[in-house]
Amino acid sequence: MTKVGIFGGTFNPIHRGHLLAAETALEQVSLDRILWVPTFHSPYKKKSQSVSFHHRYQMVRLAIASHAQFVLPQFELIAATNDATYAIDILGVLQRNYDASEWYWILGLDAFQSLPRWVGRRELAPQCLWLVAPRWNTDLKQLEAKPFSPGNHMPTIAFDLLKLCCQEVAEQLEAEAIEVKWQLLQMPMMQISSSLVRQYCQQRRSIRYFVPEAVADYIATHRLYDEAVNAAQ
Repeated sequence: MTKVGIFGGTFNPIHRGHLLAAETALEQVSLDRILWVPTFHSPYKKKSQSVSFHHRYQMVRLAIASHAQFVLPQFELIAATNDATYAIDILGVLQRNYDASEWYWILGLDAFQSLPRWVGRRELAPQCLWLVAPRWNTDLKQLEAKPFSPGNHMPTIAFDLLKLCCQEVAEQLEAEAIEVKWQLLQMPMMQISSSLVRQYCQQRRSIRYFVPEAVADYIATHRLYDEAVNAAQ
């Protein structure tokens, strides 16, 4: 039985939160490999927010180079997935090129919450087991109503609420008669995001420890998130 994970995204840029989510997924469900799929653009994000696909592809390549179970498909295959705008089409391309008995899709909780609005969700959702990475930017206002005691700790309560968020997504899909199987990854909730890395770059602040060293060097060499440079592109 071959278990293959898909980690798609703009990766603008890839950061240590992405890598931790992938490593957690690899270990938690015993995946054989993870396919990293940087997209040309997300249909749900503004194109102007991203640097070129070439740069984002190269940053992913540098970030995962030392990990034998992290796989970046050939540029031509990634280009083929991007001829298809939506996730259901990307899955089809990968299924035709990689053998797997089980498919898993790794994504952040914010992206999972948007799944009921994805094009092709009726065909896509049942074909994968969805591995959801927790994010601190999730609205956890309900925490204020939770009593605390020696046996009732903040991390446990937060994780339970995140599971409820995932269950709400499942219920929305089930209301459309769409089957979905999901699992919340048990990992630290990191506050690192691609937007935060870009913000630090624009403010000329250090991004060391936010991204792998090779990625930080690549960003600096090409001045990828320098506002003046990007405004001229």
